[in-house]
Amino acid sequence: MPRFRACAVLALFAGCGRIAFAELDSGDATAAATCWPAWKAGTIAFQPPGPITELASPVGRSNPSLSADGLTLYFVEETAGNNDVWFAKRVDLGSPWQDAQSLGGPGTSINTGVDERRFATAGNGTIGIVTSRRSGSLALWYATRPTPTGPFGTASQTLVASLDLANHDQFDPELINDGLVLYFAPTSGSIQQIARATRPAIDTAFAPATMLTELEISSVIGDPTISPDDLVIVFASVVGANNDLFYATRAVRTDPFGTPVSLSSLNTTVADEGDGELSPDGCELLYFSDPTGTDQLFAAKVN
Repeated sequence: MPRFRACAVLALFAGCGRIAFAELDSGDATAAATCWPAWKAGTIAFQPPGPITELASPVGRSNPSLSADGLTLYFVEETAGNNDVWFAKRVDLGSPWQDAQSLGGPGTSINTGVDERRFATAGNGTIGIVTSRRSGSLALWYATRPTPTGPFGTASQTLVASLDLANHDQFDPELINDGLVLYFAPTSGSIQQIARATRPAIDTAFAPATMLTELEISSVIGDPTISPDDLVIVFASVVGANNDLFYATRAVRTDPFGTPVSLSSLNTTVADEGDGELSPDGCELLYFSDPTGTDQLFAAKVN
């Protein structure tokens, strides 16, 4: 995300920060979306956040991204000169994460051994989009697989070619589970924005993106994560010397988002917070923070 992290300049490409078949019902775990009314009413409140201890690591971990059922967590493992996509699983929504491992070694569809950043899924896990430096610049790459647990096929840029803006790196892909809506954060120089792109069908290319200028509370915003109905967005922005988390809502998906609100109970003055990831039911927010100087995964549950 920002820190000029969503990526860009202060932390100079350290790492960066989604979900994703139904347009308004985006996955099995969203049917009882008990916390979305609080987000939309502006009354959202969190229990004290904390690190995801079972995923603690001596190297940085960031960019959390959940499957539509909330049982698979993808994230970025930050290593010197290279970042890879990893994943962990849990047996139910109340259980700890386990068996963290790389999503394929160098030379596979997602991890190439070059530099991979945020990875997001849709289509109940059959579609994946990753930010990768495999072509030289950081760009979006699209891959599919026949089942939610099989290997991904060869990644390509065919369906996301219209999003490869000149003189921009592309960060922070976030898909809605129907696979028809994609958010991401293009960066040019010291400017990072949040963009939204759509397509009419799952096997067609995305149309050119629209910039969400109503969210530009600073010149560096990124890390979008979206509710299944496309009405709540959490994102990060550089504020002073820190990265902070914000959210905004709208009544219908064709409206602009309203005025962003700081998630002040999660933001600190001694660390960066970013790479937010909303759980499918809206009752948990995963994100990165670096109070010790190394990015680690944190979680905050809604009261």
